[in-house]
Amino acid sequence: MRKIKKSQTCRYLYSGSGNYFVRPKALYVHDLSDNNVLGWFFLVFGIICIGLIANDLLANVLDGGDPWKQADWLINNENQLVRRGALGSALIWISDTLGLPPLVPVYILQLLFLLVLCGILLLVFTRMKPKSAMAIIVFSPAFVFAFWAADPAGSLRKELIGYTAMALLLLIPIYPKRKHIIAFSSALLFGLGCIGHEVNVLLGLAYALVLWLCLRPSWPVGVGLVIYLAVICLGALAFAMTHTSVTDHTTICAPLTARDIDEDFCIGAILWMEQDASFGAEQVESIFLSLRNLGLFLISYGVIGVPFLYLISRLDRPFLALSAALLLILPVLPLYPVAVDWGRWMNFHVMSFAFVFLAALSTGTMKVVRPVSVMVLVLVCLLGLVWEQPHVGIPRLAGVAAEIVPWGPT
Repeated sequence: MRKIKKSQTCRYLYSGSGNYFVRPKALYVHDLSDNNVLGWFFLVFGIICIGLIANDLLANVLDGGDPWKQADWLINNENQLVRRGALGSALIWISDTLGLPPLVPVYILQLLFLLVLCGILLLVFTRMKPKSAMAIIVFSPAFVFAFWAADPAGSLRKELIGYTAMALLLLIPIYPKRKHIIAFSSALLFGLGCIGHEVNVLLGLAYALVLWLCLRPSWPVGVGLVIYLAVICLGALAFAMTHTSVTDHTTICAPLTARDIDEDFCIGAILWMEQDASFGAEQVESIFLSLRNLGLFLISYGVIGVPFLYLISRLDRPFLALSAALLLILPVLPLYPVAVDWGRWMNFHVMSFAFVFLAALSTGTMKVVRPVSVMVLVLVCLLGLVWEQPHVGIPRLAGVAAEIVPWGPT
């Protein structure tokens, strides 16, 4: 808190050096743009969330694997070609080569991506200013920290690969001398994500925007990257559409049970590979297409979206940011009628906007020019602790706080 002379005549304006000018009627103002306490709060909150997610992951593996979280990574092409199968076959080959159970390389890969993704995000959040604007992203219930920690069952799906690829690009403004190595590594990883799960293709627009903002490639490099992304995305999508399902899921399960994985492991994501889009649409209708559940989901979208609209209003180019937010929801919209993971699709939208926003802010494309209200900051922090939008289902009051000290509904 700092005292302001009554004679000052300037309006609220972020100066870019960690200070705000204020209206003359305001005698005191909280300057949160470079608050070290917030930076430490980010770090503590992030570590707690990572710990909750990693602990659940370890429990899954020790219990024989989760039929959704790990099984999706082990869908394979051993007996017939199927979408998402290439990565699973590669993991089975690695496990056979090293003489390990198939769940071990899955566990290592999921944990590694989790630590890299969250480590980069914490590095970016603790370095960037203003911290008060960063808090709106950090504590969003639909951002990976709170979203995965509050509902670990929906965490660590294969969008983890796409998110990590985009996070790597945020290192370019921090380490500009290594920008080509970072961009090359990120592009390869994003390609792996698209091959591993077609859902990462829907992150292609956000990835392209982050890549352009952070790298600002020359025309030859830019054209080459566009061609690469187009080939990867269209190729992965075409393969997924022509190998949508299998007649009998045991063709996918058999290579796993032959390696001492229990048959119950196959009753989730692997069994789902027998189903088509019409079955998914029926599930959506049974869960969400009621006035109550649809209304609650829309309320949750509003509760989670309002802080982002407030953040956009703090920018020097709010209409451009709002346009980007609206544009980035378009690739996700086709998922809502055919798949019940509506919370995950919300997470896709929030993460896409967050990565693009962070890329624009770190490169100076956009600037925060208006201060964030202390009251808004407090409400956002509380929201991140107690509001939970599950990956499937309606919102509830529980969140990260209930995972730390169980008190919410089960």
